[in-house]
Amino acid sequence: PWLDLPGPRRLATGGALQPVVYGAHRAAGNFISAVQRVDADGRAVFYGLLLLSRGPVQSIGGLTADFDELSGPSIPDSIKIDGNPASSYDCKISGRLGGSEQNIVPGFNETATTVSYANELLQSAPFTHATTQNVTGFDVLVTYPSGLIEYDDDPPNAGYAISVAFTVRWRVTGTTTWTSETWTHTAANSAQISFQFSKRGLTSDRYEVQIERTTAAAPFTRQLSASYMLAVNEVVAQGFSYPGCALLGVRLVGSDQLAGGIPTITAQVEGRKVYIWDGVSTTSPAFVETYTRNPAWIIFDLLTNTDYGLGRGGRLKLDAIHLEDFEAFADWCDELVDDGRSGTVARAQCDHVADVERSGWELAVEIAYAAWGRLYFAGGKARIWIDKAAQPVFLFTNGNTREMRVSYLGRRTRSNAAEVQYLNAETDYERDVATKLDDSAVLASSEAIRKASVAGTGITRAAQAYRIAQREVNAARYVSRRFEWISGPESIHLLPGDVVYLHASAFGVGLGGRVLSATSSTVKLDRTVTASARARLVVTLQDDTTATVYVAAGTYARNAAI
Repeated sequence: PWLDLPGPRRLATGGALQPVVYGAHRAAGNFISAVQRVDADGRAVFYGLLLLSRGPVQSIGGLTADFDELSGPSIPDSIKIDGNPASSYDCKISGRLGGSEQNIVPGFNETATTVSYANELLQSAPFTHATTQNVTGFDVLVTYPSGLIEYDDDPPNAGYAISVAFTVRWRVTGTTTWTSETWTHTAANSAQISFQFSKRGLTSDRYEVQIERTTAAAPFTRQLSASYMLAVNEVVAQGFSYPGCALLGVRLVGSDQLAGGIPTITAQVEGRKVYIWDGVSTTSPAFVETYTRNPAWIIFDLLTNTDYGLGRGGRLKLDAIHLEDFEAFADWCDELVDDGRSGTVARAQCDHVADVERSGWELAVEIAYAAWGRLYFAGGKARIWIDKAAQPVFLFTNGNTREMRVSYLGRRTRSNAAEVQYLNAETDYERDVATKLDDSAVLASSEAIRKASVAGTGITRAAQAYRIAQREVNAARYVSRRFEWISGPESIHLLPGDVVYLHASAFGVGLGGRVLSATSSTVKLDRTVTASARARLVVTLQDDTTATVYVAAGTYARNAAI
């Protein structure tokens, strides 16, 4: 089944969440402001302010410092508009990394809300707009889709400028007195042209804004002057720097390159800086804020962040984190492994955009799983065990277990293939699938393929995706039985993921029981045993470690020294 991993997407809906970029990823962000204006040449200009991620982030488009009004070749290629390099558009790009004292983005020193229209403006037929909020100013945008020009027959097809006049009025909602100004448009343009009337400095209140065409349309077809209401921008004279938010500001002149509507603007982002434990003290821990792609410290941020993580409202505090586990997991993720291309890469990295409302714990669990980690709570602390080879730490036998149950997992009930779905950084974060087959099962017996699907949350590299897929195949191949039993308090110290020895008489092999007494070199058992040559004796010691020795062949009576 397809798990519908989302790629970079634009969240332009009201009340959308503030995204968080972890690691390196292409981000589309959430529009804080999206406004259309008209410049002095009559061209439509789009002003968009995007919140890319909670900050501070390491870089936007590879730039590691705030930047203002880049244009042309100075815009990094990794900043794109509708999938194309922004440098190929008539635009200016500004960015903020999300520092606590960052400046307002140029062009966004006021807050504006655009209300779009497509109403034809006829003579003596006023159009009225009521603002949806208290404003201190407004823009009225009028467009002439067929141009504003009049043609003359002598010489043929020569055009000349004409003028169209309007009256713009405004008043506080609920009052009766209008304030008005005359607004005249003059042009000799046969292509679409637009004009903008701007008013600022009003007392903050709700207003009615009215526009009325006072020039009649010519009764002959040589004149093009059909006018339409394009939009009203409701303006509040208050700019925000949005500290703690990584921003991308775009001023984009309309052109044939744009398909219409709000463009999709994305940028490659090296994401949020997180806190990493210095590994010195657990009682008075110290942390360094830095950029990382290590899953361990990204999970740590998800669990402890007081703004958007599980630490919000004091739900999960620092003393509920087992720091040593996180450090060990971080070291495991950083180990170099074969990349399948005659090179090496870090075993696990996390590159993820958190931009949907969901359980933070579930997200942390998914990120850990994609890096061979298993997140759990024990002893009042969030802990991680690593899915890797380990030595047994305890022995279970008939002497300390009861109600042993064994479930046999039939070969055809287990998967023989695995796919990991991920967003591939090499293809600009397009969806991709890493698939592994259990060749011994599929090819040898011509079995039908039974595929397990895994969401590779945070995976953007093929090497990591294929290794996780191989892990799933191996687990399905070799895990053929499930054991369940009840044990006493002597095993209460065990944790999820601990490897143990297990023996039960029901297996029909060997013998298990309790140790009656022991010295540094001998043990006495609670039953008579007969040992074959080179028989192996496994004993759990008082410190909960296990020891393995080989004993001589023979029969040893109960309570006899071995």
